[in-house]
Amino acid sequence: MNTRRSGQRSVSKALRFAKSLYPKAVLLQLYQSSRFGTDQPCDFLIFEFDARPILVEVRTSQWRISKANTRTLSTLPGLIRKQIWLFERGQSIPRIRTWDGTAW
Repeated sequence: MNTRRSGQRSVSKALRFAKSLYPKAVLLQLYQSSRFGTDQPCDFLIFEFDARPILVEVRTSQWRISKANTRTLSTLPGLIRKQIWLFERGQSIPRIRTWDGTAW
């Protein structure tokens, strides 16, 4: 399986799901500058009126919270909400894991 294409499908599913869940929110997708660049801590941000922003990392197959970009995401300072959205095979609704300040 082409993992890059699978990841792109998961991110597009996540954006569609976020638009349905937060219809008035602004979604800001982050793109990696090159395919050889360093990992980014999240895939997109959700900005809602009168709410803290949400940083979302999208996963296709497994949680793996020990990945370098997940550790970077969890250590970002501030009151930003941080989530991992896991899309299992054939699913269009993700399992969501939220950072509460002490653990996932």
